[in-house]
Amino acid sequence: MPEPPQTGGGWSALAISGFVVSFIPFIGLVVGVPLSIAGVRATRGHRRKGRGLAIAGIVIGVVITGLIVAALVFVESQKAERDSSGTITKAGNIDFDQIRTKDCLDINGLQSGGQIKVGFGDLKGVPCSQSHNAQAYALINVGQGAYNESMVTGKAGQCVQQFSSNVSVQTGYLPFSLYPTESLWNDNKDNNIVCLVVRRDYQDFSQDLVK
Repeated sequence: MPEPPQTGGGWSALAISGFVVSFIPFIGLVVGVPLSIAGVRATRGHRRKGRGLAIAGIVIGVVITGLIVAALVFVESQKAERDSSGTITKAGNIDFDQIRTKDCLDINGLQSGGQIKVGFGDLKGVPCSQSHNAQAYALINVGQGAYNESMVTGKAGQCVQQFSSNVSVQTGYLPFSLYPTESLWNDNKDNNIVCLVVRRDYQDFSQDLVK
């Protein structure tokens, strides 16, 4: 990657460009690092300034990409795992739109009642033999179109209707609706209400209660 001739030992455009681009995730590795390598070559023998920037560009591009990859691997390793039948076999984080009927869940903030705004790590899928505070017994499709909170909450009444026909043990338990926030609706296009069976005191249990 040749650099246009410069006079007077000026700054290397390749070194500067490589350093700047190296801060952009992934592009820094694909574009910034090669530019920085070319910048190192262009600054040999102090023909041009910027050798330090070029070296820094190589390091920064590699390090930033490595950190992002490591973060992605970590997030993936924290997710719940399923077997071939779809049953959760390893506890871990689960996205709202990944919940299936009969999934056992551990939900942070469940005892607060009402609509729960879940963030990363607040919603976990667990094997039903392990301690959990909720189990999904039905998914209610709300429909398409723009988010309408009154429409979503109105559909949640169907969870009550389906409770007795889907839950095997009802004494001491009650239905609970987990429905998408507007951001979940818009970002993930998730339009299901999750019907959950929970204990009346919102404490943990270790049973599979869904028929």
